[in-house]
Amino acid sequence: MLNVPNALTLLRFLLIPVYFFLYFSDYASGKQFAFSVLLLAGFTDLADGFIARKYNLITKIGSILDPLADKLTILSVIVSFVISGMISWQLAAPFLIRDAGMIIAAAFILHRKNKTVPANIYGKLTTLFVYVSFILIIFKIPVGKLFLNGAIIFSFITSAIYFVVFKRSNHILQTER
Repeated sequence: MLNVPNALTLLRFLLIPVYFFLYFSDYASGKQFAFSVLLLAGFTDLADGFIARKYNLITKIGSILDPLADKLTILSVIVSFVISGMISWQLAAPFLIRDAGMIIAAAFILHRKNKTVPANIYGKLTTLFVYVSFILIIFKIPVGKLFLNGAIIFSFITSAIYFVVFKRSNHILQTER
């Protein structure tokens, strides 16, 4: 079902190659334009969630595609930073492994249980911390990598919270049968 929130989510998927093109372009201001695309992606992420909740436009496909768009956008930025030498593979690897694992786990849960794990405040904070670290890194502010390290640690804590919440909700579903 294509509604405004889902269209905004699809736009985020389309912004990924635009980000890469601009980030790696030979234009002197390519990275600044790529940063603008990243801000647009972040804004559409906020907007789609707000609109979906406010107008009761939450759909199953949206609950699947929205976190996937978030993770793919973030992974794309991390990969671009590694390729351009802005961060090391050692810094990126835990984040790449965690997000790839989250994508695989979400697909598995969706396939086996036909349900999604809803976003919570910790997931939203993780995304905020990651975007802030991206801004700091893009503008070469010295604490950027340190902030990204903190975001990575927080992301693993968030993953553990998601796991516990899913396990509890799955247990409740099983005992209700």
